[in-house]
Amino acid sequence: MCCSTGFATYVETWAEGLYCTVLLVDSTGRLLAARRGSEPARCVHPRDRSVPIGIGEGCCGTAAASREMVVVEDIERSGLWRKYAPIALSHGLRACWSVPIIDDASALLGTLALYYRERRAPSTQELGLIQFASSLAAFVIQRHRDKEMEATLRKAEARYEVAINAARLPCGNTTSPVTPSRATRIGTR
Repeated sequence: MCCSTGFATYVETWAEGLYCTVLLVDSTGRLLAARRGSEPARCVHPRDRSVPIGIGEGCCGTAAASREMVVVEDIERSGLWRKYAPIALSHGLRACWSVPIIDDASALLGTLALYYRERRAPSTQELGLIQFASSLAAFVIQRHRDKEMEATLRKAEARYEVAINAARLPCGNTTSPVTPSRATRIGTR
């Protein structure tokens, strides 16, 4: 989804040393498909590898499963990071906070993760910012999906018009629409 790239970059402007990734629920609803984040955060979740939704699947998988914010102050010591710690640590990431992205209908859209190079807990202000970022991400993703749906509907409507116009068969020098009785007559000739 193209909107996640710009969104992650925008969130990273909020604080010095902040890295952001947006992971979106895939079509099965069981995995978080890795999207765009900046270096080094995208190394933890490359595009070709999805994160299962489940407790113990790093901050993002756990936040998606619990539908609650997950704060890991020290990736190296966290049980949630057993599978992913070597990758994160090799890129200098030491803390991660992840929050689920939930739409207006309470459906899980994905997760937003913030990474830091130092071990740390979020301040009260940062907790508010990550919740705000999650709400803003939900709005952006929903708006993007609405635009995709509108485009799909416009294409379907155009195909429908083509089909209706193609169904008009020539009859002598005039063009008449095909009706069920006329279709039967045409088919028996």
